[in-house]
Amino acid sequence: MRYNSGYGTLQPFPDETYITIEPPGTPWVGRSFLRAYRATGDERLLEMAKQTGDALATVQLAVGGWRMRQPLSDE
Repeated sequence: MRYNSGYGTLQPFPDETYITIEPPGTPWVGRSFLRAYRATGDERLLEMAKQTGDALATVQLAVGGWRMRQPLSDE
């Protein structure tokens, strides 16, 4: 089970179908994976960078931003 710190407490996520966007942190995670891949050539880091970008693109709103917590499913 994953936890999210919100308002000074740890709140369990009900399942693994949500992403929490915390600018600038979340986009920088993907960038950090990409930079680490470039430095090491480790293909696993490139895959993690792609997965981070895909998750962000999946939940991006039509106006270009994100909600703080967004379901990853198409529902």
